[in-house]
Amino acid sequence: MKKLTLSLLFLIGFYNVWGQDYNLQYPTNALRYYGQDIDAGSSKYTAMAGASGALGGDISSTEQNPAGLGVAISSEVSITAGVDAYKNKSTFGSVATTKDNLFDIRQASGAFVINNPGSNWNRFVIGVNFLNEQLDNEVILGENTNVSYSFDNNQNYVMNAYYDGVSGYKTKFSVNFGTSYNDKLYLGANINFHETNYTNSLLYRDRNVANNALEYFDVNGSPYAEVGRGFSFGLGVLGKVNQNIRLGAAFHSPVWYTVDEEYHALTNSGSYEFFVSDYKLQTGARAVGSIGFVLGKSFALDVDYTHHFNKMLDFSNGSFSGEKQFVDDQVNNTSEVRVGGEYRYNNFRARAGYAFVQSPMKDVTLITNHTDADGDYTVTTDFDQMYIGDANKLSFGLGYDFGGFYIDATYRHVNQKYTMPLTGYLVGQTSDFGLPSTYSADVKNNRNLYMLTLGWQF
Repeated sequence: MKKLTLSLLFLIGFYNVWGQDYNLQYPTNALRYYGQDIDAGSSKYTAMAGASGALGGDISSTEQNPAGLGVAISSEVSITAGVDAYKNKSTFGSVATTKDNLFDIRQASGAFVINNPGSNWNRFVIGVNFLNEQLDNEVILGENTNVSYSFDNNQNYVMNAYYDGVSGYKTKFSVNFGTSYNDKLYLGANINFHETNYTNSLLYRDRNVANNALEYFDVNGSPYAEVGRGFSFGLGVLGKVNQNIRLGAAFHSPVWYTVDEEYHALTNSGSYEFFVSDYKLQTGARAVGSIGFVLGKSFALDVDYTHHFNKMLDFSNGSFSGEKQFVDDQVNNTSEVRVGGEYRYNNFRARAGYAFVQSPMKDVTLITNHTDADGDYTVTTDFDQMYIGDANKLSFGLGYDFGGFYIDATYRHVNQKYTMPLTGYLVGQTSDFGLPSTYSADVKNNRNLYMLTLGWQF
């Protein structure tokens, strides 16, 4: 099993702060790139911030509550394309910015209604839904002259850049079942097939102070790639309290993944070789509670609360004692709140939504002991929401129904801040050059998403 070390250059002299070496790669990547929920859906669903657990109707609403499919009264097919533009601003001695935009098909679905007249169970609906989320992201840390060291030949170097780049995708294919009991009670279930496929490259560059020559290093263990395939299920119920109020509840199981990985790493003999391995991953489950308000056919409002059971994250088929301890000590179960509404006027639709997603990472203050020519001293480093920050999502959308055929457009803005540590083990450690590895950068991430959905109801 790989132990990826994301610290600067060579690492020796580990100081075990908590009595456990915390390898960050597996648990933080599991929280960022794997999981039951996926950031994709139709334009309508996204414009309302995904708040749909008590309203249903749109097949993307099954992401919150599978029972929402039973609300559909017409069969429907749709496809959604989008442009996702991101910008990262890092502060680490100097300020560096990266940005890019990506075009892709984000959603394709079909829902088929089977009416059952003469029965209290008056409608059955079968739906299939394909969702696609791009994981591409790049963070660059600029030059920091405070990070310096010297070789025995008296050559002095400073950190010139650090690069963390991810390229890949996450998909989810769902088979959904919904039913209606007298259009007052709705039940639903789905089975889901997940795939996460990504490559991560980590590079370090230093500058020779004497001649400004640049030298490049692959961080040990990089580049590495993972392909995870898994399955999950969801169950939901939705009911009408009266003509204006609806309530919903749903449970989404963990995803059980098998992950194949490949990577380059230094061996004990000093050679840089290629390795492959695999492991089992269980993500956290989530539970969703929803309340909806409906005023005739002109206005609808939905509020969803989601509880993420992040501490259910687990690893097997390998040596993962440190990773499991990290989850126990440094990961929280978290909350998510979504609020979304839609206003209809004749054939026009206007939508808006807001979502707040809490970071699963605890804030950590790391105090490490070091010794140099001047004696003993301590270094204190704050890791505030490592790799994953609180996320705020604001969205707006418009739509028009041509009478069967419809078109929806959406814009969404997401922002979050997080701390990026320059180490793969959350321990105090020094290198050959006397550098404490407890450096960290502040990163601000902004994403703008532009979406268009084409659909047909029949």
